[in-house]
Amino acid sequence: MKRFFAKHVFDGLQWLENVTIDVDDKGMISSVSTDMSEDVRPCDDALILDGYVIPAMPNVHSHAFQRAMAGHAEKITRKGQDSFWTWRQLMYAFVDHLTPEDVESIAAWLYVEMLKSGYGWVGEFHYLHHDTNGKPHANSNAMLQAHISAAKQSGIGLTMIPSLYSHANFGGVQHEHGQRRFINTVDTYGTLLDHALSEQSRTAPQGRLKTAMSFHSLRAVTQPQMEALIPAYPDLNIHMHIAEQEKEVQDSLNWSGKRPAEWLFDTIDVDSKWTLIHATHLNDQERGAIAKSGAIIGFCPTTEANLGDGIFPLQPYIAEGGSFAIGTDSHISIDPVEELRMIEYAQRLTHRRRSLSASDVHRSPALYLYSQALKGGASSMDAPIGAIAVGRFADFVVLDADAPCFDGCAVDDVFDRYVFARQERCVHSVICAGTLMVQNGRHVHEDALRARYKKTLEKIYAQL
Repeated sequence: MKRFFAKHVFDGLQWLENVTIDVDDKGMISSVSTDMSEDVRPCDDALILDGYVIPAMPNVHSHAFQRAMAGHAEKITRKGQDSFWTWRQLMYAFVDHLTPEDVESIAAWLYVEMLKSGYGWVGEFHYLHHDTNGKPHANSNAMLQAHISAAKQSGIGLTMIPSLYSHANFGGVQHEHGQRRFINTVDTYGTLLDHALSEQSRTAPQGRLKTAMSFHSLRAVTQPQMEALIPAYPDLNIHMHIAEQEKEVQDSLNWSGKRPAEWLFDTIDVDSKWTLIHATHLNDQERGAIAKSGAIIGFCPTTEANLGDGIFPLQPYIAEGGSFAIGTDSHISIDPVEELRMIEYAQRLTHRRRSLSASDVHRSPALYLYSQALKGGASSMDAPIGAIAVGRFADFVVLDADAPCFDGCAVDDVFDRYVFARQERCVHSVICAGTLMVQNGRHVHEDALRARYKKTLEKIYAQL
């Protein structure tokens, strides 16, 4: 058993004072006790967490390989015409140079960066499956296994989300050459899912690996494929890109006469097991259906801004009781604070008013966004995370109370300072399943994993 003590702990719902946290041998919290008296001394066997302790944030949407191309696609290609679709062509060309060993190196360093910024669990939406000829690797699970290995090296929790990608557009259009490394049938995709589930079962005593199912998008799969797989894996959460781009919405209308989310809800039984990524372009009926279903919207605000996707209608979704989580997607930024800040600021710029994520009940937009992203993220990842509570993994972040943004700060204002006034990284330590993985802002394996990542990128960019 391990024991931690902190003066200030946010458990996911409220701030607690003078908190002792016991963690069992599996990294799960076995007890949380508080003493509200003013002068409390921790037990001699407790590790003192000197700062503001908060639950680590789940990151529900990652394409790990894209970290290696962050900043690579920023130069103009067609003046006034650059968009998600031109970025996608650059991405297709980039993946031609990646081996499973490269992907493992990139993912391991990415996951270190996530931990250092305050994420504790990641959902890897994985669609780079095959070799450069579009054929399975000698080990057909090599790419999937690379991510599992990378997560183990970094210490982050992982929900592995193999993605079915079969077609280029709505209605089963033949895939493009640039998509050849992504393509699976229902049968080959089922084999990938089965391997992920086998790995999850093998590591069950630790429980740091979960599995979810994914349909890349309605552009990339057909109705019969979805109807074959959903009942075959009834216990798995389901992730999907849904309405990222206006062109995607128009293509859906041209194909079916319905918008993407409209078609999905009219055709498939969507419930709280679903996470819909980039649900950017919705009408009122689609937005209301998502909120009513209990499905989680996965916001990736810095990627959505970088790609010029658009802005989600947040206020009515909150009023309807909608659930949400956050992800870093293309990893143009790896920082939960930037994602949450972007969510709120996009609404302010759209409506020209302030504190639009707040309400009479939740007066702090920062606290509301953080706590709701914890809750939605835990559900999306299907993992016991997102709170400092008995039965959850001991995944928590220690914010440096001496960081300038917290000068003169009352505890109730910590999240406002952290999200809106932070000018510097202030994550001091990160504990994953009760193990100290980041201390003084550095990961315990930082030097080795960074050196390997640097060598990998030097090799890749020499080929471009």
